Amino acid sequence: MAIGARAEAISSEIVGYAGASVTRGSTTAIGIQFGDVTSVTEEIPIVDLLTVTGSKANTKANSAGANVDKLMVWRTNKYETYYLSSELGGWVKSGAEEDGITTDTVKPGDGIFFKKASSTAGSYNIAGKVLKSTDVETITLSRNQTTFLCYPWPVEVEIQSIAGMIAGAKSNTAANSAGQNVDKIMVWRTNKFETYYNSSELGGYVKSGESALTTDTIDAGAGFFLKKASSTAESITFTAPAGLE
Repeated sequence: MAIGARAEAISSEIVGYAGASVTRGSTTAIGIQFGDVTSVTEEIPIVDLLTVTGSKANTKANSAGANVDKLMVWRTNKYETYYLSSELGGWVKSGAEEDGITTDTVKPGDGIFFKKASSTAGSYNIAGKVLKSTDVETITLSRNQTTFLCYPWPVEVEIQSIAGMIAGAKSNTAANSAGQNVDKIMVWRTNKFETYYNSSELGGYVKSGESALTTDTIDAGAGFFLKKASSTAESITFTAPAGLE
C-alpha cells in the first residue's frame, strides 16, 4: 500500500496532506509527519488526527470488538489503543478508567497503527504543518527498547539515511545477524515486518535474508520500528531532507 503525500503553502506555513485507501480488517503503519497548525509544541490531539471515510464506530463508549476502527499508539514498549465511539463522537482510550473522548496527543516523528474494522473498507487522511528545514526532532532511545518512529517530513527516506541519524549505534560484525546486541530497523509492509540489521562488516543496514547493504526506502508517511541494541542507549535525531527551505 502506497501512502500519498503533498504539501502547499498557506500563509507563512506549509500545510501537508497524506492518506491512503485501506481494506477492511487491515492494519496500516502511519507516520506522524506533520505538526498541529495551532500548537506551539507541534503535538496533534488524537481526536483531530485522522479524517476517515468509511469509518466504523461502536455504539458503546469503549469497545474492543473486531468490528470497530482502532488506533494503536506505541509508548514505552507497549501499545495504547483507542476505539472509535459513535456514542461519544470520537476516539476513546482503552481502559475502564477512560469514559470520555481522549485528550492524548501525538507528535511529529511518532508512529501509529490504524486498524480498520472487519466489515468496512475506506480511506484516511492526515494533515498538518510541515516542519521547517531548521527544525530538528530528537528522540531518546533506551537500550533494548523498541520505539515506533516516523521520518517527520512527507518524503520517502532511505534506510541507510536513517542509520546515519542514530547516535550510539551498535552493529554486529557479521553481515546479517539476528542477535540481541545489534540495532534493528523493522518496516511494516503488507501486514508483516521486514527487518534490517546494522552490520559493521558492510558498514550499514542489511535486510534479513540478504548479504549486501540494502537500498530499500521507507515510504512517505510510513512508520517503522527501531529496536535498540541491548548494550547501548542514545538517541535518534531526525534532520530535514536536502532542498527544504
